[in-house]
Amino acid sequence: MMMNKPNILIAEKDFTTRMQLVCTATKAGYQVKTTMSVAKLIYNLLRNHFQVVLLGDSIEGNIQIHKLLRLMKASDPQVAIILISDDISLQQVRKARELGIFFHALRPVNPEDWQELTLAMVCAIKNIAHQSLASRRGVISLTPRTH
Repeated sequence: MMMNKPNILIAEKDFTTRMQLVCTATKAGYQVKTTMSVAKLIYNLLRNHFQVVLLGDSIEGNIQIHKLLRLMKASDPQVAIILISDDISLQQVRKARELGIFFHALRPVNPEDWQELTLAMVCAIKNIAHQSLASRRGVISLTPRTH
């Protein structure tokens, strides 16, 4: 049985970082779409099904991260968000976790960092597949939902 490749949306303004993220996700076997703006990010979440969003901290649009995360989760509650940022306080990371991000990663700079980001993508996809299977079987998920 042939399985569809999981879809990942990369939201990052910086060209070099965006292309590195595309290469990493493509090498991991995922279908990838990119955007540089908040408006297109939300549009894509509403129109397409993405299992994972890699959200960089340099995205066009003047919006606070916690407001963007709320908007993203309202657009697609099931999407796994991997926040990639060096310029975020510990308090903001905690708030982002409360809002339902799957993982926070520092901007990758060496091969080990890229490997960690790849593992986060793999774990996010597996988690979504597990939750989907559990819901089809009528199993109650113990994963807390965010509002």
